[in-house]
Amino acid sequence: MKMDRGHMYDMFECVGDDDDEDAPGAETGGRNRHLKGSDPVDSFLGVGRRVELPVVVEHYYDDLLALALKEQVKSGGWKVVRVLGPDRESKPDYNEVQAGPGRCIGVLACGRLLLVRGATRLSVRIKCSRHGERAWVSVEGRLADKREAHNFAAGVDVVVRRRELYRGQKIKYNGGFQFLQTGARGWDDLALQSELKEELVANTVGFLKRSRELARYGIPRKRGLILAGRPGTGKTLVSKVLMSNSPGITCLAADPALLVHARYMRELYDIAGDLRPAIVFLEDIDLIGESRGGPGARGEALNELLDILDGVKECSEVVTIATTNYVEALDDALSRRPSRFDRVITMCPPGRELRREIVHNLCKRIPLDPAVQEHVVCRTEGYTPAQVQEVIYGLVIQGKNLYGVRKGCSFSREEVDGVLRRISRRNSEPIGFKKEDIYYK
Repeated sequence: MKMDRGHMYDMFECVGDDDDEDAPGAETGGRNRHLKGSDPVDSFLGVGRRVELPVVVEHYYDDLLALALKEQVKSGGWKVVRVLGPDRESKPDYNEVQAGPGRCIGVLACGRLLLVRGATRLSVRIKCSRHGERAWVSVEGRLADKREAHNFAAGVDVVVRRRELYRGQKIKYNGGFQFLQTGARGWDDLALQSELKEELVANTVGFLKRSRELARYGIPRKRGLILAGRPGTGKTLVSKVLMSNSPGITCLAADPALLVHARYMRELYDIAGDLRPAIVFLEDIDLIGESRGGPGARGEALNELLDILDGVKECSEVVTIATTNYVEALDDALSRRPSRFDRVITMCPPGRELRREIVHNLCKRIPLDPAVQEHVVCRTEGYTPAQVQEVIYGLVIQGKNLYGVRKGCSFSREEVDGVLRRISRRNSEPIGFKKEDIYYK
């Protein structure tokens, strides 16, 4: 989000104004009159030899760079004399960036700071970019202030290289970073067989925690899983539960709209390598993973992903979880080649016991009579968890005999059957879903 110049004073404690021609002298606290038309940096730093030290990062860390600069100014006790634009004809450019889940901070994104601390003066430029160029900060000072300039640049560099802002967080990469609110989801929120839950944990969070130990047996420190199944079987919910139950592990969700770009794929895994141990989530991998002989194949992006999973590029301590509704359409190089995606886990519609568990969990907030609950369980054979949920919701939405939450909801079996007919009926076009029309993927 771009910010106007009025927010400047929220971000920096300015001694002077970038529109003033006067600024306090660093040594005396008096005022130095800048000559009209003179370069403000030359006037500020004076004549003589100077040193300039750069800090350069990939474009996707530009927010982190801007935050690191702001923190270095604050923690180092520097005072901002002036804030200038990137050149004499431009004004400073400010952005509002995410500094954590639900937390945004205003930063200087493109411009120059004139800083003083005691007798030391520094000119610090920053240029952030979202167009693929690298972002950078450049620290310039008088030769006599070389040590202070070096320490300032090193302080910014350390924060960027550690990447503590993102490490272990749950984030989405869409060219920049977006912090995700995963909520307090647990495995009890999923109606899955205990054996399947154990398999999922062992091959993801458990694998990353034991990767060093497993490497002693020659097991590569990377893993790949495909979650397959028709829509509504819980693939996305599994991903959310894994995010919520992976402390200390960076969870990196891909943007499906960008998966078709090979460069994006490279950046995604470069970031995962920087922030490892990490889990990369590729929703709807069929967007790029269709058979390379098919009409919709995305060869360049798919080949890039295969190179990464093959270990041509560093992918250690990274687990990849991909989801698809169309596993049979995937290229064999993805779905039938262990060491790329080592395991395909099919999410099937729940059996009777799991449907009973789903209905029971839903009825903690929508209390139905036990007999009605059991009738829903019996009538929803072959339904996905999402479809079972819609049956319960539809029953309440269309129902008229609601006693209230404490007394329960009074519905008959006939009303349940009526809801099932409504959500699966056909007019000229399909409405809702009809289980016999949904084939397994």
